Amino acid sequence: MEGLTQRGISTSAFGLGSSFDEDLMGAIAMAGDGTLAHIESPEQLTDLYASELKGLLSNFGYRVSIAIEEQNGSRLLDIFNDLPQTTNGTYRLSNLRYGQQLTIGVRLQLPPWNDHQEIMRVRLTWDSQEEQNRQELNQSLTLPVKEQKEINSMDRDEEVAEQLILLLSNRERRRAIAYLDSGDVQSAAASLDITDSRLSAMPQSPSILRERQLLADKKRLLRLNRNLSRKHMYYESLRSSVNVYEVDRDDH
Repeated sequence: MEGLTQRGISTSAFGLGSSFDEDLMGAIAMAGDGTLAHIESPEQLTDLYASELKGLLSNFGYRVSIAIEEQNGSRLLDIFNDLPQTTNGTYRLSNLRYGQQLTIGVRLQLPPWNDHQEIMRVRLTWDSQEEQNRQELNQSLTLPVKEQKEINSMDRDEEVAEQLILLLSNRERRRAIAYLDSGDVQSAAASLDITDSRLSAMPQSPSILRERQLLADKKRLLRLNRNLSRKHMYYESLRSSVNVYEVDRDDH
């Protein structure tokens, strides 16, 4: 798989029905820089193949990685996307596509700070079919120093807060899956409840409402079909680390 990606060849993984191994399919899609898809009927294959072809035409970056370098004593505590790490310490991303938004959530710990001192450097690198050399984009992050009362009066960036809560929602699904695999269905459902409670405190944007509906579907499936609920949760948990084909589902 690694040899194929080095040559710019992506490998996607499609699970059909309810008898496939979703953990294996996810590992294949992630290692192969491809798409992960779960469809429940052959009728959905036409739309899936059309989406894949469209995605191939819109790809402009392959073998994508991001490096996050701590500066001046700052510490990177967490990357909420749970990205796979490469052998040289960078993090692997899915292929870059025109018009696709890329969101990375991190948690940093800062020592006593100087005004506008550099916190971290971010380096995005990728291969391009149009360019022979590996492409690179660099960005640095600085932070002003403010009095506590100024910080308290600042408005929260709702777009950033929404993206963060959605990333945490993906991670909470993996916690629910761990409970489910141990046979603790009650704790799995409680984990989804915790996520929905966090989402309910947010402005109810279309993205938040859709996420809450997905969680409600998973909770209902826990009572009706644990295997299918696990597959859907696993599929949704990887949305921030691999290209995932999303289809409008009607689980009823």
